[in-house]
Amino acid sequence: MDHHSGVSRLDVSVVIPVYNMGPQLRFTLSALCSQTVEPDRYEVIVVDDASPHDVLRESAEVIDRVPRCTTLRRRTGGSAGAARNLGAAQAIGSVLVFLDADCVAAPDLLAAHLAAQHESSVAACGNTFARELTPSAWSLLMGDPWPLHDPVELMARARSDPRLSDDRATELNGRPEDTDWAFFWTQNVSVRRDDFHRVGGFCEQFPGKGVEDMEFALRLRDHGVPTVFLPEAQAFHQPHDRDRLGDLIRDRRNDHLMLRRHPRLEVEAVCSYGIGKARTVWPALRRFAANLDPATIDCAELSSLPAVRDLLRETSRVAVIGAAGSWPTELPPPARIIGPVQPDPGSPDHMPLMGTRLPFDDNTFDLVLITKYWRLLPVPTLCRVLDEAVRCGRRTIMLDSPAEHARGSSAADLAAVLHDAGQPFWEFSFPLRRELHQFHFERFDQAAHMADRALDVRLLPWPVRPFSEVLS
Repeated sequence: MDHHSGVSRLDVSVVIPVYNMGPQLRFTLSALCSQTVEPDRYEVIVVDDASPHDVLRESAEVIDRVPRCTTLRRRTGGSAGAARNLGAAQAIGSVLVFLDADCVAAPDLLAAHLAAQHESSVAACGNTFARELTPSAWSLLMGDPWPLHDPVELMARARSDPRLSDDRATELNGRPEDTDWAFFWTQNVSVRRDDFHRVGGFCEQFPGKGVEDMEFALRLRDHGVPTVFLPEAQAFHQPHDRDRLGDLIRDRRNDHLMLRRHPRLEVEAVCSYGIGKARTVWPALRRFAANLDPATIDCAELSSLPAVRDLLRETSRVAVIGAAGSWPTELPPPARIIGPVQPDPGSPDHMPLMGTRLPFDDNTFDLVLITKYWRLLPVPTLCRVLDEAVRCGRRTIMLDSPAEHARGSSAADLAAVLHDAGQPFWEFSFPLRRELHQFHFERFDQAAHMADRALDVRLLPWPVRPFSEVLS
């Protein structure tokens, strides 16, 4: 169904991807019928992402009441980004508003987004109340359902209850940070149409939904379009059943894909510590990397460790975590160098990462060699680096030169920040190794007349058990 009717340009296009959320979609569309923006200035585009149920037919009565509504259906689904791109390709508005199918818009939502985009080119995050509540959680916390059919009363009640507030109101109203793009969640957002097409829209490689919106905002930021919060652009997130554990698993997979596409320290910080804590961690990581002398984390110990050199000579794919300075010239170069120091221009094999999240599949490398860089890391951070190294390599070797170890002020600063912010919000579902007791270290090589040494590293079994099992 296409309601453009010969119109070549509008002020705003609202793009709504939907999958199996007919009842929620109908409340969302109904709210868009009563916007303060004049009906001849906006359009609504609903994209069905191959729902098993014909949600467009089920919602036809409400769709017909929307002043200008186009409906599209993808033959194969599974990508919210692809559904949004399809809608955006049909859009003729100067501003694109992306609204989730379960978000009821306040009457002045479109006006608020238009005003923000008129003032400057931004990736605008609207103020979304009651995010991610299920009906049972709503009943527990709030009691009876609220009037989803009445956006005016709905917003008035939501504004008066701090339990439903949007966390981004605090996070994004402070000083801008390099990781603000990570708060761009497409429940209720806007961007200029020209900016959308300039960066190529949403990446369609992300399965399902989650993280593809953050990745889009990162590319916008790289093109000079910052992420901002719009407290006036309000919407209400309708409670609905959800597979929260499934969401967390999917998001961690999509984190991995994002880091693979953008292997940067700031992206690793978001993927490692969570969106909110990354705002605290990232400035300390940036200072740590800027003050780090590559010579203090290089491979100098290899000259005194013949057994390690022999092993490297016989190994095909080697990754180095630290820096590859003083790498013996007679050895094949490493396949990858991972370390927080900035890579030299023209060094495609260097990824400027801490090592707490690596963008590689399991057993990508035959050997991961960790330089004495590990000495600078707080123990919980070191454990995460070791865990990732063992995951990505068939074998892990650590170099050490205890006599040269000296903790700098940047490392002490990093340790203090990570002590408070080092645990991501999702750790309750994906426990992280945080103690050296969870690893086995065995001497592999020792210099004849020096303290230099190399250690073999492997994981120890560490099953997670419910407390009831411990007490039984």
